Order: sequence, then C-alpha cells, then structure tokens
Amino acid sequence: MDVLVQTALIVFGLLNLAFACVVYAHNRQNIRVVFYALISVFASLWSISTLLTDIDAVPFEGFKFALYGHYIFGYMAYLSFFWFTYLYPQRSRLSPFWPIAISLVTIAALGFVPTGLFFTEITDGATLAQSIIFNELGYKAFIVMLSVVFFLGLIQLVMKLREAKVSQRYKELDRNQIYFLIVEFLIAGSFGIILNLVLPLYGNFSLFYVNPIFVTVTLIGIGLYTLNHFHIFNAKVILAEFFAGGMVIMSIARLAISKSTGELVTNGFLLLGTVVFSVFLIQSVMREVAQREQIQKLAEGLKQANERLKELDKMKSQFLSIASHDLRAPLTVVRNFLSLLMDGTYGKLPAAAEEGMRQVFDRATDMAKSIDAYLNVSRIEQGRMKYDFIDIEFAPLVENAVKGFLPDAEKKGLTVSLTVDPMLKGRKAKVDVAKMNEVLNNLLDNSIKYTPKGSIAVHLELAGSAARFTLTDTGVGMSQETIQKLFKLFSTGAESLKVNTSSTGVGLYITKAHVEAHKGRIWAESDGEGRGSRFIFELPLT
Repeated sequence: MDVLVQTALIVFGLLNLAFACVVYAHNRQNIRVVFYALISVFASLWSISTLLTDIDAVPFEGFKFALYGHYIFGYMAYLSFFWFTYLYPQRSRLSPFWPIAISLVTIAALGFVPTGLFFTEITDGATLAQSIIFNELGYKAFIVMLSVVFFLGLIQLVMKLREAKVSQRYKELDRNQIYFLIVEFLIAGSFGIILNLVLPLYGNFSLFYVNPIFVTVTLIGIGLYTLNHFHIFNAKVILAEFFAGGMVIMSIARLAISKSTGELVTNGFLLLGTVVFSVFLIQSVMREVAQREQIQKLAEGLKQANERLKELDKMKSQFLSIASHDLRAPLTVVRNFLSLLMDGTYGKLPAAAEEGMRQVFDRATDMAKSIDAYLNVSRIEQGRMKYDFIDIEFAPLVENAVKGFLPDAEKKGLTVSLTVDPMLKGRKAKVDVAKMNEVLNNLLDNSIKYTPKGSIAVHLELAGSAARFTLTDTGVGMSQETIQKLFKLFSTGAESLKVNTSSTGVGLYITKAHVEAHKGRIWAESDGEGRGSRFIFELPLT
C-alpha cells in the first residue's frame, strides 16, 4: 500500500470520527443519534485497523490485533446500523427482545474471531494474502451473520418507507429522508461485504485497503447531504463544525508530512490560521442558528396567537348571533303590542300618551333594525348569508328606492334628483331583491342623515357591461383616512359622529358584502370634509 492510500485512510478515518463526534455532541440525549454516530465511530476504527495491517513498523502482535479489529469493528458498525434502523425515525413495531437477542448472540460470536475457528493460521508474510489462512466454515458463518444483520436493517428501512405512505406515525416525515438513508447504507454496506469479506475469502485483497476509503467517503458524503437537505438533527452547526474540523485535520496532516523547516513553518502558520478561521466560522453559524430558532419561536407564537384570535372572532360572531336572536323575539312582541295600542285596539289614547307611544315605537323600530344588522354581520362572517338571485330590470328597483326616501328628504329641506341612462331601459341584472333594497336603502338613508342642507343626486348609467349607481350629496364629506376604512366593520368616521352619534359602523360593511355577493364592487369618493361625498357601485348586467 503506497503512502497516498495510507494518508487517505488516516485522513478519512479521522474525518469520519470527527463527523460522529460532532453529531453526537449536538444530540447526545437522542438514542437514535447515538447509534448513527456509532456507525461512523466503528467505521473509523475499522479503517484505522485496516491501515495498521499494512504498516511495516507495527510488530507482529500489533498486526494480529489490527486484523482482529478489522473484523470486530467492521461488524460493530453493521450492528450499530441495525439498531439505528430499528429506532429511526420511531421505534419499529418489532418487540425489542429480538434486536437485543440478536445483539447479544452475535457479539458473543465475535469472541471466536481471535481463535482458530476464524483464522486457521496467521503468519508474518510479505503480503496480507500470504499472512492469512481463513477457517473457511467459521469465516463464511461470520459473513452470513454480518450480512443477515445488515439486510435486516435495510428491510426495516424499506418497511418504514412503505409505512410512511399510509401511517399517521410518519405523517410529518419526508419519505425521501428514508430513501437517501437506504441508498447511503446500501452502497457502503454492500461494498464492505463484497470487497473486504467475500473477495479476501478467495485470496483477492486488491481492494482490501482502498474500500475503507470509499466506504468512509460514502458515509460522510451522503450523510452530510442527508443532514443538510432534510435538516436531520442540528444540521447547520454540525456541517460547520465538521467542515472546520476537516480543515484542521488536513492542516495537521500537511504539517506531519512537512519535509523541510520552511514547509514546517508555513504549514504551522497555515494550521494556526485554519484554527482561528474555524472558531469564527462555528461561532458565526451558531449565532445564525440561534437567531433562526428565535425567529421560528416568534413565528410559532404568532401562529398560535393568530389561531387564538380566529377562535375568539368565531366566538364573537356566535355570541353576536345568539344575542341578536334572543333580543329580536321579545322586541318583536313589544313592537306589535305598541302598534295595537296606537291603533286604538285597547281604546283611544290621550294625545300626549299617543305621542309618547309613537316615540317608543320608533326607538324600538330602530333597535330592531340594529339587531337585524348585527344578525346579518354574524351571517356574513360565518358564511351563512343566503341569497335568492333572480333576473330583474335594475332601473325600476332604483327608482322605487329613491321614491321611498323623498318624504324624509323633504322634511329636511333637501332636493333629490334621479337621472337614468336610457341605455339601461329593459336591461336586467341577477339580483336578490331584498338584499339590493337593503343596499340602496343604506346608501340613501346615510346620505340624508349626513347632509344637513343642499341636495342629493342619484345617477344610474351604463358602464360597459355593468350598471353604475352614483349617489352624490352636499353633506359633511370625508377625509381620505376615513374613506380607507369606511367599509370595515364597526368603522365610523369622525365626520359622521358629529352628525349621528348613534352610528355603529355596521351598515356600510353589510352593504359592501351584499354588493360583492352580486359580483359587483363599491367605493366612496370625497373632495374633503364639508365638501360632500359620492358613493358608487357597479353591478354586472345579464
């Protein structure tokens, strides 16, 4: 074996050992991680033992112990893999009795490795092939034992891969994690069995020393990719520390093979710089990971708070619905009884009493309207608002709504005008008549309430394939800030509260919901406070 292969065995063996230590250091409480790390630990010891079997400076007894270590540590790596597959990502359904029994029996069988049952003879030959004579029966039994343990581990991973398709146990697991682990260990494990067990049985040791390099590179390479890609364990910090450790090990190797004082000094400074850089790299990554974990915790907290807010909002809507419904029934009885009193059903009332009854009836009517509005809000928020659409000519609907508010406008001394585009004559829209009347009534009622003097103009025109309703008044107007939140629930502008202190901010929210349910859109415009307002909505025509 040349110096390059020896150096590679040392470097990759140490890298594999460093990889195991870093993984274990960050997850020592996790038994799965312990066995994952043990795979690399025993693979490193296997590589180093393999190296020692070909170093001339090693005495014969040391050579024998290295040879025993090659097979014992190699088997322990496979047994660690078996336990890892039993525990990853969750313990297999198989009773722990069997893995424990297999482990005890096979570890006990390793006691035969240093005996004649495994090696017929070990001599101090020029090559490994000349130094070893296997006991064919015992050696084949060892190969079978190791292969059975290895393939039992693979079978466990394959079964978990299949179970991940249907089982709730692995619902949060990316199946590709298991797939990559199968590929990683199938490649490394199969090459170990073929090149370091089967071929040597027939005297072929040509790849005996090269294969540990290949296996350790495979374990490290695919292991690092799996850690990074699927975020198994604490991947980022592990990768940073492994990368840093790898650079330090390479620098130490360069220092060890320095051939002159100049090379020794240069490689010494290089090692020092590598150590300093590695420390800063690891600290930087750990800070980044800590910040990300903090952000994740905050995001999780926000998510939980958002879920709680949604729950509270749902409870609010349910309470609003129940409370409004419970108030509506007794209020209807009160209004009906007041109506009977005012109609003289129970005898004629004095004029003063009749006026008082009328005021009470009007307040009860206003309260009934508010309760209906709150019930509508509840239905809208819970998605229970029902619409009964029919094809109907839209212009007469607007005309009738405007006529209905003429008496209220006249009482305040307001001028009301209505213009209808002749192009709309006979044009129909798909409308829920009751809901559309509610829209028109809300807009006209608000316009009269918030216009102390002046005029109200309603214009209905054709706008492409839609009917556009525009209501313009000379009322209190609105600021841009008010317009931005005008159609939100319980939103009342400062301007409106000066005129109508009982405003709840519910009517325009319901109006917008009804218009959008008709596949239309609504918006408001104003030139500013005291300069009037414009409310516009469009409905598609059929």
